[in-house]
Amino acid sequence: MISRLITILISIFFFTLLLGADTAFAQFGAVTEGDVSITLSPQNPGPRDPVTITIESYTIDINNATTRWYVGSTLVQEGKGIKKLITQAGDMAKSSTVRVVIQSLAGQITKTITITPSRVSLLWEAETYTPPFFKGKSLFSHQSKITIMAEPEISANGGKVSSSNLIYTWSKDGVVLGAQNGYGKKTISLVGSVISRNIRIMVEALDPVSGLTSSGVINIAPIEPEVVTYISDPLYGTQYNKAINGTIMLKGREITLEAVPFFFSAPNGLLSGDISYTWSINGVGISDGQNVNKRVFRKVEDVFGVSNVNLNIAQLSKILQFASKNLTIDFLKQE
Repeated sequence: MISRLITILISIFFFTLLLGADTAFAQFGAVTEGDVSITLSPQNPGPRDPVTITIESYTIDINNATTRWYVGSTLVQEGKGIKKLITQAGDMAKSSTVRVVIQSLAGQITKTITITPSRVSLLWEAETYTPPFFKGKSLFSHQSKITIMAEPEISANGGKVSSSNLIYTWSKDGVVLGAQNGYGKKTISLVGSVISRNIRIMVEALDPVSGLTSSGVINIAPIEPEVVTYISDPLYGTQYNKAINGTIMLKGREITLEAVPFFFSAPNGLLSGDISYTWSINGVGISDGQNVNKRVFRKVEDVFGVSNVNLNIAQLSKILQFASKNLTIDFLKQE
């Protein structure tokens, strides 16, 4: 009788050990794929981005389980209690599969996850003035209007999803721009704040069919607008190929200077009244009632010497858009 009792106690002891070795036995049933979760970080990797795949379970003691990790058909990692794999996403439009086989006392489970690279490029252009034939970009100055466009690359079902078929969620400095979000809304337009600071734009593009998403972010810093002066020739026109700075040595009788406000908001043109031009020479304002970006400076008969020319430009409706320019004209003595 005593030996039988001892046998029963020993059986209970070993059963308890097995129960503690793997909590799956507490369920008195076979383990399933649902007992293990697998996650990808980041959720939307770009091409060749590093990615981390992690497995977790509340019913299986993975720490005491053997895991074998495969990328495609290649075994890349194997050992006891390995819960994480760091790998790399493939090229654009090339999906890769990561599979992990978990062997525990409760049984064997296989979890699979597919990595599909995607990305969203953000392009922008400011609605600011630049002169004809200027090869640079219209830059974003304080309080100017800027348009941002998303160029997503999301692949699903073996092909690239059209950007017009995606749902876009835009945010600025962490605040969702509800009115500018929606189906096919791949561009937004904003006006810079009167408080001079960088703006952070983020967009998430969602394919409603496959459920795939991708996101992009860009930081845009406003710049100071500036004024550049050129010589305006009556025969050849404005000589945009050479900016005038410092001292001008005037050998002839007169010179015409043209001021060009770079990166100012000028939706109605340079001479519409939106922009003011204030010229002065030797500290005395030139007040002939004209608000013009060109001025003629003539040499007085038998007078030579140096004169200081100053120009102030301001966008009348944008208090942060202003610039100034100082030049010196040396009226040389005629030989």
